[in-house]
Amino acid sequence: MNGKRVDIKPLGGISEVVPQKPNDASEIVNMTIHRQTMGWDTRVGYEKYDPKPTNLWQPFDTLKRIDSLFLWSRHQGAQDWMFLESGGTLYWLDDLEGGAMRIQTVESGRVVPPLGEPNTTYTPFGRFLIIVNGHDRPTKAAMWPVWITPGHTQKSLPLYDLGWRDAPMPPTVWGIDTNPGTVSGNQDVGIWAGSSNDEIGLGSITSSDKNTYRYKVSFVNNAGSESPLSAASNTVKWTTQSSGTYANDRFIPKVEIPTGQEGVVARRIYRTVNTRDGDPNIAENYYFCLEIANNQDTHFFDHVGDLALGSLAPGLTDSVMFPAPAARFSATFKNHLFLDGGTSEGTRIYWSKPGKPDEFDALNFVDLGGREAGEITGLHPYENFLIVMRERGIDIIRSVADANRNIWFDAQPVSGSIGTKAKDTITTIPDLGVIFLASDGIYLMSGSRDGGGTIALKKVSDPIMKTIERLNPDILARATAVYSHKWREWHCYFAADGEEKPSTGVVLHLDRIAWSVREEFPVSVATTNFNGDIIFGHNEGDGAASNVESGLFVITRRQACGGEYQVVGQEQSVIDAPPCTSTYRSAWIDFDDPNAKKRVHYVYVYMLSQGDNTLSMTYFKDYNFAGTSTPDIKMQRADHLDQKVFGSAVVDTDIWDEELLTQVRFPISQGSCAQFQWEVETQNSAVILGWAIEYTVPGGTKIISGKRT
Repeated sequence: MNGKRVDIKPLGGISEVVPQKPNDASEIVNMTIHRQTMGWDTRVGYEKYDPKPTNLWQPFDTLKRIDSLFLWSRHQGAQDWMFLESGGTLYWLDDLEGGAMRIQTVESGRVVPPLGEPNTTYTPFGRFLIIVNGHDRPTKAAMWPVWITPGHTQKSLPLYDLGWRDAPMPPTVWGIDTNPGTVSGNQDVGIWAGSSNDEIGLGSITSSDKNTYRYKVSFVNNAGSESPLSAASNTVKWTTQSSGTYANDRFIPKVEIPTGQEGVVARRIYRTVNTRDGDPNIAENYYFCLEIANNQDTHFFDHVGDLALGSLAPGLTDSVMFPAPAARFSATFKNHLFLDGGTSEGTRIYWSKPGKPDEFDALNFVDLGGREAGEITGLHPYENFLIVMRERGIDIIRSVADANRNIWFDAQPVSGSIGTKAKDTITTIPDLGVIFLASDGIYLMSGSRDGGGTIALKKVSDPIMKTIERLNPDILARATAVYSHKWREWHCYFAADGEEKPSTGVVLHLDRIAWSVREEFPVSVATTNFNGDIIFGHNEGDGAASNVESGLFVITRRQACGGEYQVVGQEQSVIDAPPCTSTYRSAWIDFDDPNAKKRVHYVYVYMLSQGDNTLSMTYFKDYNFAGTSTPDIKMQRADHLDQKVFGSAVVDTDIWDEELLTQVRFPISQGSCAQFQWEVETQNSAVILGWAIEYTVPGGTKIISGKRT
């Protein structure tokens, strides 16, 4: 009998459909793409964010699970501001001085959302970071200056309320004494004597004229947002003197003004013109008078004449009380801050004025209506529109301009059946689109409606649906995902198999548009830095024990699954834990004839040589998952002298000469089969490029007939 050979290369990703293509795999666990060869590489793991072994799990050893995580890279990565939440406290990671890392408290006593609800949402807006979670008052953190206590032991970031809680108290105007020189200890504020300049001083210079004025005030905060106007002040009145020292003179009243909350940097004063004691021909309009550029002064002297007043004051609807105090989701789009209305207004979206995150017009909102698609579950800017994710649908918000360049926003539906609760999985992949995890799979959204274009929604998780079906839908809101340009991978971690925290990950590898699975990675929440490193918060943590793995970690090519606490004498340290277990399991292959019996003799795995590291293979037949194992085989070229091994570079991995392409042959002894599959499971370094099978077809043997009842 002549032997036959099947070569399988290049390799694809996981395919859990039946039947499978020969170059697909049934399992690829804890592997990444080897960029030089496009093979599957086992060299992946995770390590402490702070790699110093003597620092143990500090400064995170007092924390439990990391509930939310956000890294804001600014100035091309020169500044990395890391925010994390654990146990109801919001921290920022202080490594500004290059010494030991510290976690500084930003805000304590925060609500920890239940597991079925989303984590905190972080949105950069200018120099502020907007922080909302649907329970606590929305806030904004200023990145500079940092407040430092003596000795530099404590640092804190300024934290301000988002939006305006209340309108300012109205100003109080002191009365005018038209003959101040005759009163001892008077409370008048002086006069402008003999003025003929209409822009200086208040009141008429015509004898016996009535003079009447009122004031309003607004606050301006450090984001440039203006508060709603106060109510009107008391009325100041006087009659122009017709004789005496102060005849036909204007006066300069004293006005008391309120101070504002933390973050107010200025007060704007608005005033009427002289309404002449209720003259029906003069409207009581308010005009800009002056701005006091501080939050300390409690009074000012108003010398601004009627002709020197500025533009009309903002209308009652131009700036209103903060409309979204229970916001859960936020996004920056077209220089506006967008917020949802919270659970009580689950289909409403508000947006701020451009460049002013605290200032909202009363009419700047849209209600998506129609509850068939459910409540809003996330906001994500993409290209020239804002994606509004809903429980069972997707809308987009676009900006529209009229002929006068007035801009407003309108909402349009995209889907009435596809949506998600997993807002932390909504991720932009450059040149590809927006990807997200839904309860029934992973979808990719691409395209645009600009210029008559269309938006497409495509399910991209069909090859891994068996894994997706393990998802716990009740905890979907806690799923997390990131895209790394460094790895060229999209990672998504979710709770599976009844777990109440993320326990399984799936990875989309853009270099092959192929899927793999991650296990043993304790990811609760994840983010990336400017360089594309994937940083995650641990899903465990004791909160009291320094020997329990906790805090922040980085996914690396270092083959270690975290670290292990050890004590040697008086020394405490963290050493590398054993490598993660990597698995490559081939597709079930029937050699293009599932009816014929075949006898497999050898499997050749195309690999890069890996020194004296060993590999064992387990093989299976006819969908029987009780396999047979081969002896361990060194990943050296069989017909050459062994490459030299110099030492250990990373966990359980030798340093050897240059990696060379080799075929490692595994003998197979299992009798005849209709379908064949093989698997390698290892903690050693391995790069698998392809594989081949040598087999024979003995005498036309067929599978037996079906079983009779």
